[in-house]
Amino acid sequence: MLENKIIVEVNDLTNSDFENSLFFDIVESTIEKSGIECLKRKKISISLALVAPEEMQKLNSQCRNKNEVTDVLSFSEFGADDLCQNKEEEIYLGEIVICPSYIEKSSVLQNVTFEYELAYIVSHGVLHLLGFLHSEKMFSLQEDAVKKVLNKK
Repeated sequence: MLENKIIVEVNDLTNSDFENSLFFDIVESTIEKSGIECLKRKKISISLALVAPEEMQKLNSQCRNKNEVTDVLSFSEFGADDLCQNKEEEIYLGEIVICPSYIEKSSVLQNVTFEYELAYIVSHGVLHLLGFLHSEKMFSLQEDAVKKVLNKK
C-alpha cells in the first residue's frame, strides 16, 4: 500500500454506470507496481474522462493525427525525466481519456471480461502518465496491477 493519497477525478461523459472504486484501485495498484520511489509520499491526482467514440475519434485526430477511434489517450503533465524532479508534495500527473464502448468491443475480440479490459486500459494510461513507453516491462506491470485488483474482488 502506498503512503500517499491518490485522487482520481472521474468525468463520465457517457453516462455509464461504473464503480469509481475500480478506477481508484487500478490507479493505486499501477502506481504502486511502477516502483517509482519519488511518488510514495506525494499526494497524487489524475483526471479520467470517459467519452463516446465520436469524441475519442476527434481527440485522436487532433492529438495524434489518426482519424480513428482508440481505447485510450494519455495527456501527461510531465516528461519522463521531469516527474521525480518535482519537489511539490502534491502532483497532478495528467489526464487519461478512455472510450468504454471501444474497450467493450475490444474485450470481446481479446476474449476477456469487460472489467478486465477496462482495468488493463486504465493501467496502460497511468503508466504512460508516469513516462513508460510500450515495452514488455510496461505490459507486465499492467498485467500485475490488474491481477492484484481483480483477484481481491
